[in-house]
Amino acid sequence: MAANETIEKISITISDCLREDIVIHKDVLDYILLKVKKTLETKASNILMNTAISLIGIFSNAIVKFKGESTLEKYLEELIILFDDNIVLNLGNDAFKENKDVDFEQYKPSKSIKFILAIQKQYISLLNSYANIIGNLSHINEMFINVQIIFFFLYFIIKKCFYIPS
Repeated sequence: MAANETIEKISITISDCLREDIVIHKDVLDYILLKVKKTLETKASNILMNTAISLIGIFSNAIVKFKGESTLEKYLEELIILFDDNIVLNLGNDAFKENKDVDFEQYKPSKSIKFILAIQKQYISLLNSYANIIGNLSHINEMFINVQIIFFFLYFIIKKCFYIPS
């Protein structure tokens, strides 16, 4: 299991256990959101940015419970802009940089497939995060309706093109 998958599983467990009536749980959520915000502001590597976006999706229910729906809407607005400006065009750049000294004419097909699957996994993770965020909003303004439809179709296409167990 990759490190980001481990972080995701631990985060899901933490998110599921957060209760509004316990003060330290609010502190835990505040700390996590502070780290996520710093990661997004610094526009760190795509891997860290994707992890930060995943964490917002994972903690979206807790964000609504502790901070209100308007806070989650603000995160969604920021993430949509970030997604357009940085994420889509840069997916796979971290993996490409790791392999910058590789002679791509001699690049083995098995490594190419792994590279493509890694990018696919990043897309699916991002789509899942956005779906979690949108799913925790009781109403969606017009801007988000178009985004929701786009994410639904992207997720559907990726799922149909590549077998992804649910």
